[in-house]
Amino acid sequence: MQEKLTDYAEIEISRDEIDRALKRAADLIRTRVDYKYILILLFLKRLSDEWKIEYKNAVVKLMQEGLGEEGAKELAKDQSFNRFNYPEKYTWDKLRENINELPIKLSEALKLIAEKNPELLGVVDRLDFLEFTRHKENFEILKQLFELFSGLQLGNASPDVLGDSYEWILRYFAPQKAKEGEVYTPREVVRLLVELLNPQPKDEVYDPAVGSGGMLIASYYHVKER
Repeated sequence: MQEKLTDYAEIEISRDEIDRALKRAADLIRTRVDYKYILILLFLKRLSDEWKIEYKNAVVKLMQEGLGEEGAKELAKDQSFNRFNYPEKYTWDKLRENINELPIKLSEALKLIAEKNPELLGVVDRLDFLEFTRHKENFEILKQLFELFSGLQLGNASPDVLGDSYEWILRYFAPQKAKEGEVYTPREVVRLLVELLNPQPKDEVYDPAVGSGGMLIASYYHVKER
């Protein structure tokens, strides 16, 4: 059991695998669906996969400490073993068990995750999947997106890789969103602005038009690298 759980935790997805999935996702929705549905599904898959790894590793640790398997499985669900308080009944695999109930289960899951994790309030619960799938065509798109992401193991994906994936989606849909008044600042412009600002340790950086936080993140890495 221990070897199997450890092997799972060591799986790491490549940037190319995520990029291929995102390109297929973008092709699925084209301009018919808001790209934010891709982002929220990507984020939920990450949370679910990360919780699964933490849970399994906690079971191994507790059993090594002498706890029985059933007791270890129950105790491993405790928040102290996990980065986020994630409800087990809404893990990705369980959501996948009844695909026809996906809209309501996704809505329930995101609402509960936001309630249990105040730092995610207003982040994961911003979209209404029930309203979205009132159109049959959208329901089919959602099912295809869900199955597409089911093939990704994101638990150990590098934050940098996920950040680049997020930015790729923003950049891909930027022309469409620009027509709606949404502005995307290219990475090259962000890099130039940060170089000109040249923030130093303990400086404060303020972005009055912050969207994805790219300017703030770039400023952080600028200081860290120097």
